[in-house]
Amino acid sequence: MQSKSTRFEAPDAQNFVREVTTHVIDQGGRAEILFHEDQRVIKAHLSAREQSESTLDDLCRMIILAAKEVLENNTQKGIQFAKTVQMVPSVHLRPDIGCFVQFDGDYQGLMIMNFSGAAALSLYQGYMVTMGMPAEELAQEWTSDEVIDSVGEFVNQIIGQFRMRIEQSFGLTSQNSQPKAIGINESVTLSIGPSSGDEEYRRISFKVDNLPFQIELALEATRFKILRNL
Repeated sequence: MQSKSTRFEAPDAQNFVREVTTHVIDQGGRAEILFHEDQRVIKAHLSAREQSESTLDDLCRMIILAAKEVLENNTQKGIQFAKTVQMVPSVHLRPDIGCFVQFDGDYQGLMIMNFSGAAALSLYQGYMVTMGMPAEELAQEWTSDEVIDSVGEFVNQIIGQFRMRIEQSFGLTSQNSQPKAIGINESVTLSIGPSSGDEEYRRISFKVDNLPFQIELALEATRFKILRNL
């Protein structure tokens, strides 16, 4: 790992330390900040981000950005997400609306999106209004076919963005099945295929209008490691 030491004049040391540490930690790196009050100098040792040991955690960052971009562009609503990604033992379709899509090619996995009825209805209504449909003509119940169909369209766009980001970053491609959205009233466990016991699973939590929805991601046992100097 390479490290560099940079010398800054420090008229506002407290703000500088806050900005530097926040930026470096957000990027997955480490920062060592030394403030010499008598010299009015701050020395910041910024360590480059190590390659993640978990490919799935890297992909979680990509799918968060893909989901946020697709949903905000389509609905004109703000999408919030938890910065805590959960390691889970399996992935499930969950009430009220679940949608799943498999992808296969250079890498293989499964993505599930689960929506509370209220979250799905909010996203659907934002989507339709953005498309120019009068508010009085919109479905008012999350159980309507229009709401469930819109969830399938969102997931289709998100998986497309996700695969594109992987190809741009790693040069690997895959294809996905047609997403299937359904209204359900109990949890259903899904898997990539015959279990080898080495699959990895993650759950990411989101909100729209303070209403919850989640992405659950499964990936075969694999690591993406970019070869340097080729």
